[in-house]
Parts: sequence; structure tokens; C-alpha cells
Amino acid sequence: MAYMFPTIVLLSVVIAGLTHATRLARWREQDVFRRLVLTPVALPSIVFGASLVQILMGLLQGLVMLVFGVFVLQLKLNWLGCLIAIGVMVLAAATFITIGSFIAAMTNKAEIAGYIFMFLLLPLIFLGSFPTEMMPAIMNSITPWLPTSMAIELIGVLFYSGHLPENALFDLFGLLGYLLLFSILSAWKLRWKG
Repeated sequence: MAYMFPTIVLLSVVIAGLTHATRLARWREQDVFRRLVLTPVALPSIVFGASLVQILMGLLQGLVMLVFGVFVLQLKLNWLGCLIAIGVMVLAAATFITIGSFIAAMTNKAEIAGYIFMFLLLPLIFLGSFPTEMMPAIMNSITPWLPTSMAIELIGVLFYSGHLPENALFDLFGLLGYLLLFSILSAWKLRWKG
């Protein structure tokens, strides 16, 4: 359980992207964006606010799993590392919220957005959670570039050792890169398709 626990926490954090993807796709499907343009609040601010709510929901789910791991599973976690990991959890949630935004911008139906998000998330979680010695060499050259691998590596090391891993900069900048890339792509697509 100690080995899989960071993956379970990450999954509970990033699943918030599913809700966000389906919400934005539903807004597009029902022409809510056209109505929101008439409000005194700018449309990007409304979408950003909805994103923040989902990030907080993902963080809350991750914290519930963290409490479950400590008190029910009795995992010996480093408290300082757990506090630092909360920042990584927020970054991971934000990254998957932007991925959900991009998916919503590319689809016209909420159901399809949900299917696509889960179709991507499950393999990413699966591939990101296995140790390198269990994977073929070709996969070991791909998995470090996955956002789930980056987040699981950071969270796992922080939970148990209390410090960042050796390749922390690669993982942190990788998650930030995905966050920026999908933010830009989804903002561009939503602006034209709103």
C-alpha cells in the first residue's frame, strides 16, 4: 500500500479535471458561453474561477486520502514532506484542469469530453505508477515525460523522505510546461469556439 499510496492520492487530485472538462463542454453545448459574455464579469475570469473551484475540490479529495493513509492505513509519512506535497498536488490538479479545458474546447458534447478525459487519464496513471524495473526499456524512455509520472515521483518522495527527489526541477518544470501549454491551447480554442 505504501508504494501505491502516492498514485492513489494523485488520482483523487487530478480526477477533478474530469468534472471541469464536462462542465466546460456542457457550457459550450448549451451556449452558456454566449450568455456569460453578457455578464459584467469577463468570460476568462468566469472560466478561471470555475478552474479554481475544481483545483480546490481536487486538493480536498487528495487531503482526505492523505488523512485516510495516515490514520486508517497507518502509513508513516513525513509531515514536512506532506506539507510540501500539497503544493505539488495543487500544481498537478491545475495541470489536469487545463488538460480538461483543452479537451472541452475540442469537443462539442459533455459525454465525449468525459470519455476522452478518462481515456487519457487511466493509461497515464497506469504508466506513471510503475517502477522502471517493471517496465520495458522503451517505456522507461517515455514515462518520465508523462505528467502523472512527474507528479507521482514528486509526491512519493516527499511523502516518505520529506525532501524533493534529485530530478525535482525536471518534474516541476515539466508540470508547469504542461500547465502553460494546455492553458494557452484551451484559451485559444475556447476564444474561437465559445
